[in-house]
Order: sequence, then structure tokens, then C-alpha cells
Amino acid sequence: MRPTKFPTPSPPPTLSDGFTFHTGRRIRYVLARQGRSVTWLTHSLHCVRTNIYDIFARRSIDTLLLLRISLLLGHDFLSELSAAVRANPEAFAAFLKNIDH
Repeated sequence: MRPTKFPTPSPPPTLSDGFTFHTGRRIRYVLARQGRSVTWLTHSLHCVRTNIYDIFARRSIDTLLLLRISLLLGHDFLSELSAAVRANPEAFAAFLKNIDH
């Protein structure tokens, strides 16, 4: 079966709190850049397709899940997230206030 291709998403705009890193969008972008399909990720994570689309929609995800996806894709999402936090700590603090509610 041929992998499903979808357009490479553009980088996310600055979100309402000013923190631009969107984990799910970044995972989708890297998956597309590598030419891998949603089906491939579904099988690799042993889950259903709707879970993958749910991950793409999430701005933040569980650390262990992010580590699993990082290993599967050979991409260090945690370093990218850390760099985004260091680049704009005030926006990250605002982001944290929004998700604590």
C-alpha cells in the first residue's frame, strides 16, 4: 500500500499566548518531510489512526509519548521544545497558565 501523502504544513503562526511551538503540528511536519504516512506511524505506535490525528491536533503531549515518537522518527522534538522555551520564556509561562485551567 502506498503511503498517504499530505501537504507539508507550514510553520505554526504565533499563538494567542505568543508561544509558537505546537508539538502535534511539528510531529506532522517531520513525518511528512520524511515521506512517512499516518498509517506507518499508526502501526509503529500500535494505535488507531484517529489517535494519530488527535496527536497532530495537540499543542502539548505526554513526555513519554513524545520520546517514543522522537525515537521512531529519529528526530529530537524535546530539544526543539527546549529551544523554543529558552527563546521565549515569558510566552511559555503564559502558555502554562492557559493549560493549567
